[in-house]
Amino acid sequence: MKVRNGLRDIWLFSFAIVTGSFMLVNCGGGEDSGTVSNNVTYAVGGTVSGLIGSTLVMQNNNGDDLGVTKNGSFIFVKPIPDGFAYDVTIKSQPTDPNQVCSVKNGSGVISGANVTNIEVNCANCTGGSIEYNHNLSSDAPGFSQQMVVTGSIPFSCGATNEIFGSGMVSIAVTGLAVTVCSECTWSGDADMNVTLSEGSSGFGAIDFTEIWYAGSPPVTWACTDTCNGGTNLFQSFLPEQYIEHTLELQMINGYKHVGVAQGQGTSGTYEWTFYIN
Repeated sequence: MKVRNGLRDIWLFSFAIVTGSFMLVNCGGGEDSGTVSNNVTYAVGGTVSGLIGSTLVMQNNNGDDLGVTKNGSFIFVKPIPDGFAYDVTIKSQPTDPNQVCSVKNGSGVISGANVTNIEVNCANCTGGSIEYNHNLSSDAPGFSQQMVVTGSIPFSCGATNEIFGSGMVSIAVTGLAVTVCSECTWSGDADMNVTLSEGSSGFGAIDFTEIWYAGSPPVTWACTDTCNGGTNLFQSFLPEQYIEHTLELQMINGYKHVGVAQGQGTSGTYEWTFYIN
């Protein structure tokens, strides 16, 4: 009996060691799986449409250059780890003929799946127009002035997508000035010359030169003497103001740009809307 009990004890001890080792192996395997899953990477890609020019070059996160020569799906060579950001941009636009390509859904964070919804749309620049919708105001103690600018300026595109154009838009001015013994109001309509010239980086920038009030009719003032009575009328021309702009653009049809108003005694915002044929 003692021999049998001894053999039984040895068997049970051996079984416990083997079982314990098996459990340790399983635990170790779980830790390895967690490490691998944290290093999973996913592809970044999408589709290109409208491309008829030569090679379009895109980038992801300012690198991993990808040349595209035809429409259809694309995938960047370097995958991105789960939880990391991606940012797809245009490095160089296609030429022969010159085209302008824009990116939609180009940035985000990898979330456990491949990115397939990036859209790159390419269009020819043959010309277009810029729609003006400015609402500018000047406000100070005892003084206020409102200016509304509307109109459309056509432009054409050069061989390397630089743009050129000029035209006139209209401006309507109303104002009020109040002092201790006077109250003056004024109103008038004016023309504004707008010149579009070649941007410094092809179609990525537009230089604006605006001349406000050039050739405008005189503005009529009506000042009432609130202390002694009586109203005086007189006329004056609005002084010309020159404003220059350089706008960095993503040239998308219907793209809007809003900027801070510049000019003597003015505040508020400009708003341009760009349309490309």
